[in-house]
Amino acid sequence: MKNPSYQEFKSFCELSRLRSGTRKVSSTFSSNEMVVPVDLPDNLTDDQLFELSTKDVVPLGWSTDQLKAKPISQPRQSPICNNENLMLLQEVVRKIGEIDLRNSGEYIEGIPHPEGSRWLSRLRKGFFSIQAHLDLHGLTLTEARESFDAFVHQSLIHGYSCVRVVHGRGKHSKGNQPKLKKYLVKWLNTRRMSNHVIAYSTARLVDGGGGALYILLGRE
Repeated sequence: MKNPSYQEFKSFCELSRLRSGTRKVSSTFSSNEMVVPVDLPDNLTDDQLFELSTKDVVPLGWSTDQLKAKPISQPRQSPICNNENLMLLQEVVRKIGEIDLRNSGEYIEGIPHPEGSRWLSRLRKGFFSIQAHLDLHGLTLTEARESFDAFVHQSLIHGYSCVRVVHGRGKHSKGNQPKLKKYLVKWLNTRRMSNHVIAYSTARLVDGGGGALYILLGRE
């Protein structure tokens, strides 16, 4: 067997040196290298631990700039869209006014005059335009009776056919009972009033609901 020459051994040495240089150029950290744990106190909070772990981090220049949020412009609505919204609102109000209150405990109606049965259904649905109204809130029984009589008298003089009287729902009365409402019904059904009052019914929600009455008057 031929003995290897010195030149051949020299080639192997060069190869070993090249491999050593290649390791230096590669990544400075290998997964096989052992990571030495850092001794940290046990009582550190999350914020303190985060500060220690990021103390050597150098912020980029652009990251320190404050971002200025641009205001979001509201879409401009066309006149057609505004008209549609108004029509929708009017429709909702109209539907609320059409809710039948006869099944509620607040609803009342009456026909002191024989002709009342012909007009009660239309009065209940609000077919008659309100030509005058009277608010009895805060009045005593005596004051309320005098105001009501005077109101009906003036309405007949002016030729009004349909009026509204607001009596309240008794929320601020003793026992939360509508005291004026009960007496108002008595006054409407007296023989003297039956000569002038054709019919009456609880107003629709848009006109006061259980706290008001429609009153249909006859012509003088």
